[in-house]
Amino acid sequence: MADAFSSASNNIDRLQLNPQYRYLRVTVNHKSALLVLGYTEEHLEGQIEIWYSDSGQVLRLQNGRVLGTLGLETDWLNVNYNPLPTWQEIAQHSPISYQRKHDQMPGYRYGILESLSISPIPAPAKSEIVSIPGKELRWYEEVNSSHPDLSLLSRFAVLEKDGEFKVMYGDQCLSPRFCLAWQVWPAK
Repeated sequence: MADAFSSASNNIDRLQLNPQYRYLRVTVNHKSALLVLGYTEEHLEGQIEIWYSDSGQVLRLQNGRVLGTLGLETDWLNVNYNPLPTWQEIAQHSPISYQRKHDQMPGYRYGILESLSISPIPAPAKSEIVSIPGKELRWYEEVNSSHPDLSLLSRFAVLEKDGEFKVMYGDQCLSPRFCLAWQVWPAK
């Protein structure tokens, strides 16, 4: 989202949004842009959401996890989780361990296999989340034990309501030099 964020304004809070669309606020290097939901794909492990920026970048999410990107400084392709734990499983049985396999561009690094562990954490003092009190959400941290750089951890803020779990916010580093945060927008 290099192009989307180089000219991004942080006046997103004041934009009049079309209520017929769903939006995602994505932040890179403290600059934010809105992505619009293009479509969803049905999948056994949960819907896959395909989000687009006005500059053509793509972010694919499934249950708040990155499934793929296109047009970013660092792109993840062919992302697979084995097994992909549900948020209900994580809430009841943390920590949970699983694996992620993906390809990465530039440099076409193929078949990167990572061991991950996710568990609950207190609301962090710093995040890119906007307009949602962190105390209303359950926070989780995903640690990548395959990589010694702790900056590659991911965090998720999940809203639990009536037994349903909805990821409201996530942040993740796709490489040691490129991190992004996403949030349901407008904040609800």
